[in-house]
Amino acid sequence: MNTFKHYFLVPAMLLAGALQSVFAHSCDMETYHCPLDGTEVLFCVTKSMYTEGRQKDMQLYGAIGTYYEELVNSCPTCYFSGYVEDFEKEYTETEKAALRAYLKANAGKPEDEADEYAIHAGIKEFYNDPPQEIADNWLTASYFLKGVKEQQEKRRAMQLKAACFFEQAVSENSCTEPQYCAIYKYLVAEMYRRTDFFEDALVWYEKAKKDSELPEWVRKMNTEQQQLAQNNDDSNDV
Repeated sequence: MNTFKHYFLVPAMLLAGALQSVFAHSCDMETYHCPLDGTEVLFCVTKSMYTEGRQKDMQLYGAIGTYYEELVNSCPTCYFSGYVEDFEKEYTETEKAALRAYLKANAGKPEDEADEYAIHAGIKEFYNDPPQEIADNWLTASYFLKGVKEQQEKRRAMQLKAACFFEQAVSENSCTEPQYCAIYKYLVAEMYRRTDFFEDALVWYEKAKKDSELPEWVRKMNTEQQQLAQNNDDSNDV
């Protein structure tokens, strides 16, 4: 099992802004089986890494190696995608049939890591999982398209989906800690700014600004990015 909790909302990683370690990224190969058809799927499970901080879209940077790439993997036959714990889950035959039907109708062969995260986000939507978990998958999927000029429309579509689900998490108060909702407000604003919804972005930057639970390191980013929105700047490479 991965020693790092994958969702970016983990307290040690989210509230502090970085996970410190004396080790560079390392991982061990482990074999799991697709819960739908039993196909072997290899995961390189992260054992250690060093992060220096987060970019403005919360992407970790530092000696993280292939951390994001290794978190989610796909079955090569049915395209079921997920984290290690998703491959360990047991489904009833009825659930398997429903999931196979969903994947057949909605998931093609993933071309890259962004597609794998997108498939997993879709599965989580299918099961009505917590909106912040769905949002996190769409957000992480967008990381892989950063700087890929021909994929910017797809990247923005993923970011807009992330914004909608983070907004849902705030409106439903499904956050496990008050600080998380405060950070989701910032992320809603930032994703709207990056997708040219500047008026919506400014509303949410203000909501984040007024939230006393917003950590100081995020508050600084909120102020900086709010200024971009005021200038109708949709920069999407930070």
